[in-house]
Amino acid sequence: MLTDRPTSPEATIEHLLADPALQPLVTAHRILEATPPHHAPWPEGIDPRISAALRGRGVEALYTHQAHAVSAARSGQ
Repeated sequence: MLTDRPTSPEATIEHLLADPALQPLVTAHRILEATPPHHAPWPEGIDPRISAALRGRGVEALYTHQAHAVSAARSGQ
């Protein structure tokens, strides 16, 4: 049980990895190098209110996986 709340993502991971109840469930742990983001244009047919709201929060484009998800959802996948 979490009694002392970790204060960062790194501390949370350390806390989870140190938990004897969870250790047998962890099969791998590694830290990957950061990679630059890949953006995609706004998918056609997105309601302009959605893109305007996101732009108002500083989101100028979707990540490619987000654009793919929108396209898949719109095609019924």
